[in-house]
Amino acid sequence: MRKIIPLILLIMFIPFIVKAEPLSVTDCDNNTLYTTIPSNLKGLAKIMAKNAYLDNGKSEYVNSCSGVKFNAISSSTNGKGIYEIASTKNDEYPIYYFRGAVDNNNVKFAGFCWKAIRTTDTGGVKMIYNGEPDSDGYCTNTTGTSTQIGTSTFNSYGTSLADIGYMYGTRYTTSSKGASSLNASYKYGNDVTYSNGTYTLQDTITSTGTWATDYNTLNNNHYTCFSTGTTCTSVYYVHYTTSSYAYYITLTNGKMIENVIDEMFNGSNVNSTNSRVKNQIDSWFNTNISSYTNYIEDTIYCNDRSIGTLNGWNPNGGDVTKFLYFSAYIRLWKNHIPDLSCSRAVDRFTVSSPKGNGKLTYPVGLITSDEAMYAGGTVDPGNYSYYLYTNQSYWTLSSSYFSSGTAYEFYIVSNGKISSLNVNNLYSDRAVRPVISLKNSNSVCSGNGTATKPYVIDVNNEYYNISVEDNNKTEDINIGVDDVSYVKVGETITFRITPIDGYLLDNIKVLDENNNEISFNSTGNENEYSFVMPDSDVTIIPSYKRNKFEVNIDIENETEDFDINIENLTSVVVGEDVVFKVTPIKGYKINNIKIIDSNNNEISYISTDNKNEYSFIMPESNVIIIPSYEKVSSSVNVEDNEKTKEIVIEVNDSKAVVYDYIVVFKITPEDEYEIKDIIIKDKNNNNVKYEKTSNNNEYKFKMPDTDVTIKPIYRKIEVDNKKDIIKNPKTGIGISLIILIIVFVISHYIKKQKIQFN
Repeated sequence: MRKIIPLILLIMFIPFIVKAEPLSVTDCDNNTLYTTIPSNLKGLAKIMAKNAYLDNGKSEYVNSCSGVKFNAISSSTNGKGIYEIASTKNDEYPIYYFRGAVDNNNVKFAGFCWKAIRTTDTGGVKMIYNGEPDSDGYCTNTTGTSTQIGTSTFNSYGTSLADIGYMYGTRYTTSSKGASSLNASYKYGNDVTYSNGTYTLQDTITSTGTWATDYNTLNNNHYTCFSTGTTCTSVYYVHYTTSSYAYYITLTNGKMIENVIDEMFNGSNVNSTNSRVKNQIDSWFNTNISSYTNYIEDTIYCNDRSIGTLNGWNPNGGDVTKFLYFSAYIRLWKNHIPDLSCSRAVDRFTVSSPKGNGKLTYPVGLITSDEAMYAGGTVDPGNYSYYLYTNQSYWTLSSSYFSSGTAYEFYIVSNGKISSLNVNNLYSDRAVRPVISLKNSNSVCSGNGTATKPYVIDVNNEYYNISVEDNNKTEDINIGVDDVSYVKVGETITFRITPIDGYLLDNIKVLDENNNEISFNSTGNENEYSFVMPDSDVTIIPSYKRNKFEVNIDIENETEDFDINIENLTSVVVGEDVVFKVTPIKGYKINNIKIIDSNNNEISYISTDNKNEYSFIMPESNVIIIPSYEKVSSSVNVEDNEKTKEIVIEVNDSKAVVYDYIVVFKITPEDEYEIKDIIIKDKNNNNVKYEKTSNNNEYKFKMPDTDVTIKPIYRKIEVDNKKDIIKNPKTGIGISLIILIIVFVISHYIKKQKIQFN
C-alpha cells in the first residue's frame, strides 16, 4: 500500500507580538475563551481591549467559571480590571468596561479629570466627571464634593409618571383621598364610556362604605366618580391604595388610562421639557467644555422609561396595592442582570436623530444604573472599594418605580450601593456627575491611567496611532516608540519586522487612515525600515513568501532505505541542493523517480556518481519524491557439456528469471554416463543450494538476485566382463533369460522321466 509520510511535523508559529495577544478565560466546560481586539479600535478603547478579559469565564480576579456575578459587588474574586461583555463579542465594536477597585481608568481631558467607564457600540469611551487636576496636574480625586459639579433634585416635580424623564412632556399628576372621605357606598367600574362630555361607569361594584375593607378589592374596578352615582364629567382612576389612602389621577375629555400612559411615555411632546438635572448639566457643559465638542462622540444616554410591571396602572386586574415598576428595577433589583441595549427609541437621548431621539443640545448625560452594576455596584450591600464610590450620593439616568404618588429614580448612595430616590422633595438633592464619551478617533498622547499619570487625550491632533496588520507569519515587530498608541506627527519611526522561520518579507505597505501609501526606506539593517509619521493614523501591512518548504517521500514496500542530506524535511530552504539515495529491497531495482511540486509539476533531477543517488534544487513549493521499482530479472545458464543429452529448465524464458523464483530443471546424460554432481554458481561465484525432486534426474533451486550458471558433473558407467550382469545391465538381462529357459527345459525333462519310471 502506498502512503505519503511527512517525515517531521511543522514547526508551531510563534505568536504575533506587536498586536497584543488577547487575554483568555476558562469556562465551566474547561474551554479557553479569548477577548476580541478589533483592528478598527483606536485610542483609549484599544488600550482597554488589549487588557480585557471576557466576563463569562474564570480569570485573574474572577473565581467563578461562569464569570462575573452581578448579584454581588466587585471584589478580587468577582471582578477587578477590564472586561468584555461576552454577548457583544461578535459585534463590530464589542463593549469593554472597567470594574472594581481599578487604579488605571483616570483620564485628563478638556482641563478636567474623568473616570473611564466603558466603551460604546461605536468604539468611543464613556467617562464620568471626577473633578479638576491638582497643582501637579494629577487626578487624585477619589471622594468628596470635588468629584461633582454640584447638587440638584432630578426633576422639578415628582407626582407624575412623566417626572422620571430626563426630559418630559404631558404630566398627569397623582392626587389622594384619605379613608375618612372614602367611607361611603361609592360605585367603582371596570371600564367607562364617554359621550357628550360625560363618563359612565361600566360593570360597577358598590363599596361597603368601610375603606379598610374596600381598599384592596379594586383590582378590576379602578374607575370611579367618587360618588354613589355612575356618571361624571371627570372620572378618577385609582392606581394605588393603602388602608388609609386612595391614590388616583383625574381623566377628562374622554381619555382612558391607556391614553394617559401613552401620552406620558410615547406622545409627540414626550421629550419637550428639560428635567432640572439636565438643565444643570447642559449649563455646565456649555460653560466649560463646549469648545471640545469635536472630540466628543454623539452616543446614546439611556433614560430607560420602559415599564416592567404596571400593577395598579393596568385596568384589567392590576393590583392596586403594588407599585408600578420600570424595567431597570426588574433588571437590577429583582434579577441582577444589567443591560445596555436601551429598547425604546424615545429613551435614547442623542444630539442627532439617526442614532436616537435627537433631543440633546449637547453630547452629555448621566451614568445609568446598569453601567454602575457593570462597574461593581449592586442594590445591596454597599461597595466602598470600586471606582464609582465617592462617599457622595449622585444621580443616575435610570427610572426605578412609581409609588403612591411619587416618581423614583436610581442613584448611587454614599456607601456605593445602587438604590432609588424620590426625584423631587426637600431631601432629594443629590450630586451631579456629568458623563461624556470620547470619539474612537481620539489618540492618547501620554499616561497609563493612574492618578499621577492619567491618560491625556490629544486635543491638538499631534498624536496618532501606529497599528500592524495581524499576520501569523510574523515572529516579532519592533517599533521604535515607547507606545504606538500615541505617536507624534513628524517623528521618524523605525520598525523591524522579523518573519517566523521559513518565511521572508515579500512586501511592506505603510498606509495612512485614507489608505494612501506612505514612503519608507531601508535603514541598512536586515528587515529594518523607517518613515516620517504623518498627520494621520498609520497601518503597517507586511506580506511574506515562504523560503522553506517540505520534502515528503512516497514510500513503497520495495524501498529498503531512504537517505537524504536534509536534517529537517519540513523546513528546506528554497534553492538548497537536496541529495537523496534510494536503496531498493533485495530483488528490486529502481525503475523511475518522479519529483513533483504542490501543483503536480515535475521537478528535474540528476544522478550523482554514487549508485542509486540523485539530487535536485529545492523549488518554492512543497515537493514529493516518488520512486518506482521493478523486480530484478536474471538469466539461468547451463555450461555446455558434450555428455549432456538434454537439459530442461521449467521457466518461460531462461534469460529473465526473477528473484526468489523456484527454478526446476531436469538433466539427461548421454548413454553410458550418469550425473555425479551439479554445481550452481551466482555471478559472484557463490554456490546456490539446490535439492533433488521426486522425479528422476530433476532438481530445483531458489533464484538469487543475480545470473546463475548450472554446471553438471558426469561419470561414465564402467562394464566388468565377469560381472557382466551387474556391470552391463543389457547383457545381464539376456543371460538371465537364457538361464531361465534352460532351467525350465531341464525341469520339464526330469518331471517326464519320473512319470515313465512310475
